[in-house]
Amino acid sequence: MIRTLTPKRKVAVLLLICVLFVIYSIMNAIPKPILPDDVFAFNPIPQNGKSEGVEGVYYHRASSLIEILDELTCKVDGWDDCTTYQLLRFYDDGFVLETPIGTDDGIRNGDLPKLQEWFNRETKKLPNGKYFISGSRLWFSTSVHYDDDNRTVTSDFSGVMIGNILILDGYSHYNGHRSSKMIFIKLHGNPEE
Repeated sequence: MIRTLTPKRKVAVLLLICVLFVIYSIMNAIPKPILPDDVFAFNPIPQNGKSEGVEGVYYHRASSLIEILDELTCKVDGWDDCTTYQLLRFYDDGFVLETPIGTDDGIRNGDLPKLQEWFNRETKKLPNGKYFISGSRLWFSTSVHYDDDNRTVTSDFSGVMIGNILILDGYSHYNGHRSSKMIFIKLHGNPEE
């Protein structure tokens, strides 16, 4: 069943998008300190952290206003794979992987086996690093070097683990982009969820 929006709802949605765009523009206009590449973006970091104990694949649906507007544009243009998700994979030995993916099918628990086939530590050119935990706190940096244009992209993450959920802030040293309160959900192998 396809639901169409009434003219009043269309105006309300358009107005909401405009308000969010203005708020986003104002927030991005506020100057942010530039961090050197060798400084962790979230200080101070706990000193008693250990580098082991978390395992699994977590996903976050991209949710910034720009990403949502990009998704709306690509859906209108008829492009495939235009909903962006961010994946994290933690290994029990302290190794972590991070990558964005695009899909219009969403991400479900039943997708875990096919994600694990390519999203693993043997795959080349995926941002990776070492994570640390202290109680419910989690922090890590991931880096990847691209030979074609000789650039290294490093991102820092810091936040908390609550059961099968991670709530993380992120900072890209490459472009200065900050993300706040990203919610990552752990994937389980149950295809019915």
